[in-house]
Amino acid sequence: MKTAVDSANSAALGSLWPLASFWDSCVLSVDMTADSNLHIYVKVKPLGCGVGYMRIGELAERTGTSRRLLRYYEEQGLIASKRCSNGYRDYDERFVDRVIQIRGLLDAGLPTRIIKQILPCLDKPRVIHFSDATPEMIATLERERDRMTERITYLTRNRDAVSDYLETVRSKGRSGVTSSTV
Repeated sequence: MKTAVDSANSAALGSLWPLASFWDSCVLSVDMTADSNLHIYVKVKPLGCGVGYMRIGELAERTGTSRRLLRYYEEQGLIASKRCSNGYRDYDERFVDRVIQIRGLLDAGLPTRIIKQILPCLDKPRVIHFSDATPEMIATLERERDRMTERITYLTRNRDAVSDYLETVRSKGRSGVTSSTV
């Protein structure tokens, strides 16, 4: 005779084990053989490597980044995953912000080799390794910072032009002038 106890009955089983959430991932089978031997089988469904971790698909969804790009970031040493026993990658919650920061720095034009060197500065508390700060790296970062500042200036000017245009269009619309008469 076989019976299966699923997560619906896990509350009763939870009292038998100090980690009640463990039973939510189990299927218990009891088998009584003809010679009155009792066999209990517990099959555990993998939930992940730990609390606060997510699989690559969830990280991709939460950051708007493809799985392939996340694997590339990992190859470049920008993020790290924990490997589960089944080989799946599990990522810590903090990598959501880290991936968004990486994307922003890439969008700003920084190469991954420079991003890897400045990532410790993005963490709190900040950890800066002065031994990595070569004169060439400092010069590269100064050039990149100046280029970003220039880009911000252009973006600000473009944003202001769009705002002025919208303000003009809206004020003309309120005064009864339509776009067909302009």
